[in-house]
Amino acid sequence: MEHQGIMDNELQRIEDWVGGLLAKVSPVERRRLSRKIGLDLRRSQSFRIASQRNPDGTGFIPRKNRKRIRSSKGRLKRMRADMFPRLKMVSRMNLKTGQDQISISFLDKVARIANIHHFGLKDRVSRNGPEAQYPARRLLGFSQTDEQLIRDSVLRHLKE
Repeated sequence: MEHQGIMDNELQRIEDWVGGLLAKVSPVERRRLSRKIGLDLRRSQSFRIASQRNPDGTGFIPRKNRKRIRSSKGRLKRMRADMFPRLKMVSRMNLKTGQDQISISFLDKVARIANIHHFGLKDRVSRNGPEAQYPARRLLGFSQTDEQLIRDSVLRHLKE
């Protein structure tokens, strides 16, 4: 519940700043602007997940070390360093925009996995495997860079 309060404060601060500026803009222009901002935010979230950073700038809690696996020829297989190879893809994120809202979420196929990692829940490692408690890694959220991105987009749009 703590994360929700933080996110509400961030959203309220952005809404207070942008609300007065956008009151004079037509609904069509607001929709167009929210679409631009949404695309930029989705790209920013994807980049942040790929760099394995929380919105506050701290790094994700690293994976546990796994045993090395030997291939059929006896060579050690390399472990992937990338933690979320599919979650970071922009095509896996759903963007909904309107004249008064922007919503970024994960598509159904990866939403369950994203939810488990975002909130640090328990889940099975494999279909019939043991359960594991995953550490919380905030996948979606506002960073200071995102706030600056929104400000720049609004100002650029108003200059046009």
